[in-house]
Amino acid sequence: MSEATVREKWNSISAFFGTDEVYTFDLEGRLLWAYQGGRTYRRSLDHRLFVKFSEQREGIRLREIREIPADEARAWLEAVHRKVAQEAPPSLKERLARWTPEAYEEDRRKFLEIYRPVSILPPDQYMAVVLQLTEGCAWNRCTFCSFYRDRPYRVKTAEAFEAHIRAVQTFFGRALIARRSIFLADANALAVSSSLLIAAFEAIAHAFPLPPPDLTGSALLEYLREHPEVLRGVFSFLDIFTGIRKSIDEFRELRARNLRRVYIGLETGDPFLLRWINKPGTPEEALELVETLKRSGIHVGLILLAGVGGRRFANQHVSQTLRLLARMPLDSKDLIYLSPLVVPPDSAYAQRAQEDRVGILSRKEIETQLGIFRKVLTQPGGPRISIYDIREFIY
Repeated sequence: MSEATVREKWNSISAFFGTDEVYTFDLEGRLLWAYQGGRTYRRSLDHRLFVKFSEQREGIRLREIREIPADEARAWLEAVHRKVAQEAPPSLKERLARWTPEAYEEDRRKFLEIYRPVSILPPDQYMAVVLQLTEGCAWNRCTFCSFYRDRPYRVKTAEAFEAHIRAVQTFFGRALIARRSIFLADANALAVSSSLLIAAFEAIAHAFPLPPPDLTGSALLEYLREHPEVLRGVFSFLDIFTGIRKSIDEFRELRARNLRRVYIGLETGDPFLLRWINKPGTPEEALELVETLKRSGIHVGLILLAGVGGRRFANQHVSQTLRLLARMPLDSKDLIYLSPLVVPPDSAYAQRAQEDRVGILSRKEIETQLGIFRKVLTQPGGPRISIYDIREFIY
């Protein structure tokens, strides 16, 4: 057997059994992720276990993720904790050994009391502290999206949000130090009234360590290096339709309270396709919103759907989207996420695609479209371009 090393770092607990077996736990002792025999395992905070791996299919190498059945996951986690606790130093042994299957189930129950499902986050926010000022989506009728179909839209009062923050702090405990930012959720939290937003940002600043809001660029990075316990700021989704209703002064007020980046589901720059997928807002309104955010000092993250409109509308989707992006004042502090379209067979999108005979793109065809976007959009001094595969999201 390989020599084991179990040690506590400033933000996590790590266990190494040689180079091909690695486990990472939060400071409370919960498993976060593992690497075994070429496969990566992730445990969600609502206590589901996933395995990630790559395999050759459809003529390309694809990354896959699968949820492990509950009984198998329970046995696997129990064995991992037993093995690691046995090798742990006395200071860590009890912390790791206490996470029995029953303890994990109780932790799951607490999580589900605090949160409605955390359905999706941008990839750079997977390690955020999620705070749900709103639950669900006020629109909730885009044909391609099923993230919020299981819950009604609800906005918390300032008092309810403060209670939510306290519950989140208690749930994470020492594990909070491993989190990197605050994500204000759900789908469109920044669309609520400015008075409620100001109260929410004040509550966040009171509860969590944040950097001085006037720091940017290299000064901010240096401050965060010197203060690793400090979160990077507040991040959130915003849709185009409600975003254009807020003024530059309102956004500047939020920037002064540490709002760092706003993520916009642009999906496509083609006005016809926006209507076809039942997405509110127009390309011109998207441009207006991005210009307002940039003038207020807030960075943006734009999300594009690769494959939307299928074969029939592929050319206009790509050309119109690139034309719109070229007009936007984006720079190296901004992000463009290219998200491969995922079409559940029973979705409204699948039904409309069949009715209109658009031809849903294969994964290989989507990869080709992703390549076109990346080639054109990757420019010196321009926004960072990344893939955003929603199938890989785990919170």
